[in-house]
Amino acid sequence: MLTVEETIVVNAPVENVWETIGDFGRFWIPQITIAMIKADEREMATPDGGSVVERLLQRSPARHELSYAMVRGDLPVDDYLSTLRAEACTDGTRVTWQARFRANGVSDVQAVETIRDLYRRALAVLKAVLQG
Repeated sequence: MLTVEETIVVNAPVENVWETIGDFGRFWIPQITIAMIKADEREMATPDGGSVVERLLQRSPARHELSYAMVRGDLPVDDYLSTLRAEACTDGTRVTWQARFRANGVSDVQAVETIRDLYRRALAVLKAVLQG
C-alpha cells in the first residue's frame, strides 16, 4: 500500500476547524460540490466533470477525526482509505490528512503525487477559508 500524509496548522480553534471538516455532507473547496448524500455516502462533482463517491467509515467528534473510503471515482487509485484529523496546538489547530491506497493505471510515484497535490491544495484552501 502507498501512503500520503499532509499536515497544516490553521490559526483557528479546533472546534471551528472540526465544524468545517467534520461535516461529511459538505466540502470546503468551492470548486467541489456535493451532488448527493445518501446514508453514509456522498457523491462529489469535480471541476473537470468527474465524480467521486466516498463512504464514511468512522466519525468521532470527541477526537475531531473522520475516516472514509473511496467507493468509486476518477482518481488513479484503488483501495483508498483516508483519515482527516484536527488537533489543538499552540498555534491554533493542526490538521492532518492521511491516505492509504494502491496505484491504478499510473505509476506509484504518479499516484502518490496526485493525492499529495490534492491534499496540499485542499488544506491550503481550508486554511484560507478559516483564517479569512
